[in-house]
Amino acid sequence: MKVNAKHSNRESIRRQVVDTHTFLQTLSQSAGRPCPDCALPCPCSNSATCACGCSPECEQCPERMSSEPDRYPIEPNIVPLVYAFYDSHIYDPCWSCEGHLDGTGDHLQKIPRVWFYASSMVYPRLLVEYLDDLLFKKKIRHPWGVRILSWSDTSEARFSLEPVSPDQRSITLNELHDDILVIAGSLKMCLYESGLEYHRRLQSL
Repeated sequence: MKVNAKHSNRESIRRQVVDTHTFLQTLSQSAGRPCPDCALPCPCSNSATCACGCSPECEQCPERMSSEPDRYPIEPNIVPLVYAFYDSHIYDPCWSCEGHLDGTGDHLQKIPRVWFYASSMVYPRLLVEYLDDLLFKKKIRHPWGVRILSWSDTSEARFSLEPVSPDQRSITLNELHDDILVIAGSLKMCLYESGLEYHRRLQSL
């Protein structure tokens, strides 16, 4: 069966142009500290708002980024990706798992993933383009993708960033953790570049 291209109407293009403009503006602005409600004094001036000392290596990150810090701090190996989402101020993380092995410690039982909200379908689309580009350039070991979740308790759609159909017999958790570091490390910068290119394409339609 041939898959026919769908041509977007003018209203759809207009909405995407607006959403992509918001995407680029948000990524380029300094929107405060990534971790919610952080008031730690910064190294340069003891300011409670300056973000000069913010990084996923901050020892308070796992608690600051969790809605239940005492019981469920963010697990160490997924901290970089949750932090990158918070730092974007575009993708709103709401749940995460660093992945786990089975009782024998030999086989992958749970895959790493981050659930997040996005207010526009443009945002997960650009995230998927970024993940595909990383795989194409062999910067990550395994394919990752974005899955829309079947339910949400708000008006915004909820998504999951996770490995795509992993073969749990051959894949290792260490390899997925290495991928997480790569995805998180260049997420904000590369998404901005992808957003610029997509904005140009939309304006040419």
